[in-house]
Amino acid sequence: MRAVLNRADWVSLKVDRVDAEIWQQINRPHPDLRLADILDGIQTLARSYSGKLVSETMPASFCLSYPPHAKHTAEGAIKPLC
Repeated sequence: MRAVLNRADWVSLKVDRVDAEIWQQINRPHPDLRLADILDGIQTLARSYSGKLVSETMPASFCLSYPPHAKHTAEGAIKPLC
């Protein structure tokens, strides 16, 4: 997948949460998917990607009512590489 994405000039990634428990509740992913692996893959892509890389996060009302969740997501979704 990274080889395909590296050919694009602009890639947008959707990152709902960086807390695995909340991510499971929101996304209900396939049991074989692991959030840590996805976030590691994003970091790997970010290190090699030369185009514009952006992330999108859709706030969930139950997370916004508890500010530490929103702050944790904003700070942890994709750590800056510079």
